[in-house]
Amino acid sequence: MNAQQWVAGQAGVDEVDAMAIAAERKWGVGRLRLVVPLALRQKFDSQRVRLNDAIAGASNEVLAVECRRMCSAYKALDAAATAAGAQARPDAWEVVVDDDVILTFVRSDADAARFPLDGFKREVWGLDEVAKLIAEYPQIRAAKQRFGAHVESIRRAVEEPEAPQRAPAFAHVDLDDVFGKPPEGSGEAIACRPDPSDGFA
Repeated sequence: MNAQQWVAGQAGVDEVDAMAIAAERKWGVGRLRLVVPLALRQKFDSQRVRLNDAIAGASNEVLAVECRRMCSAYKALDAAATAAGAQARPDAWEVVVDDDVILTFVRSDADAARFPLDGFKREVWGLDEVAKLIAEYPQIRAAKQRFGAHVESIRRAVEEPEAPQRAPAFAHVDLDDVFGKPPEGSGEAIACRPDPSDGFA
């Protein structure tokens, strides 16, 4: 494969990646396929397998077709979820911690309350909660101010759940039990052709 062929194939893959990222930002990681009917979800998953097979060893012509079909699949799922009244998630920032829990930060407590269940191990924090925690434990701020440090993390994949899971009941957590008591005085899209085999345009 010469450079020109590689560029031609990679352009289609990049378009699919961009659509996947947009879907995650709007609906949540792995959630979009879970809020559409089963038959459509199965078609989406089958198309994803065909795309992966094309990436692994097909010609550029086949890869281009499968990339277009995958873009169509994302559009079909987005339209179906919207038509069904599924709620897009609030804006959020996420990081995976050592125990494979996704820490999800949203702007407000109201956003945290309406953050959709998606089956992942997840903790949702509102920025107000984070601010209160930092204010309650000034040693956290002191360490940040003293060392000016930031943590460099390793990105890890999180396995997609097969179905949504019920969230556990909320329980009161006494932060003093966790951290100890604080010290005194611390106050883009691609044109797609219809394919009768799966219904994706």
